[in-house]
This record gives sequence, C-alpha cells and structure tokens, in this order.
Amino acid sequence: MSGRLVRQLNLPLLVSGGILILLGLTALWNHEPPDLRSAEAVRSPFIRQAAFVIVALGVLLMAVIPNYLHARRGAWVFYGICIASLVGLLFFGRVVNGARGWFSFGPLKIQPAEFTKIATV
Repeated sequence: MSGRLVRQLNLPLLVSGGILILLGLTALWNHEPPDLRSAEAVRSPFIRQAAFVIVALGVLLMAVIPNYLHARRGAWVFYGICIASLVGLLFFGRVVNGARGWFSFGPLKIQPAEFTKIATV
C-alpha cells in the first residue's frame, strides 16, 4: 500500500472493528467450540463465522484500492465470471423454493445473481 493510502485509513475504526471481530469469534468459540477432528466441524458457528470474516477482509482489501480506475481493468473479467456462473446454474445449480439459483459447496451456499448485480453496475 502506498503511504498516502495508509494516511487516509481510519485506524481507530479499523482497530475497533478488529476487536469486535475477535470478541465475536471468541464468544462463538466459548459457546460451542468445534471438534476439529470431525467432519461436522465445518457446520459449527465458529468455523462459518471465521470463513465469513476471511471473505469480508478480502472484500475490504479490494475496497481500499486507491483509484477506481484500477478496478475498471478487471471489471470485464469479473462480469464474464458472473455470466459464466449464471449459465453454470442451469446445469449445476441447486433448486430452492422452485428456483434454480444457488450453488452449494458443503455448508456454504452462494447465489451468483447477487454478484452479477454488482458486476452489472
């Protein structure tokens, strides 16, 4: 990251958000620690929340790109991946409430239409 970008970050906000994330994960661990030796560990609230935190941090890193023009370079690739995932739903999608709109990856379910809305904008 450039020095200018680091100076523009709101460090107290980032630190307090990080503390809240750690407190939330600690509370989930204390409430019901996952048995990491079993296959059911991926269904535990702690593991699921930790996965969501990792994804959210990835999105955060993409959001702090200093210039939106950098994001424009990959926009067509992102849009193409979204369209391909919508076509993939026809063959591999899971039916929920009569609509084939979800991919299931174990306990994780993804609806590509939500990402396509962002890519279209």
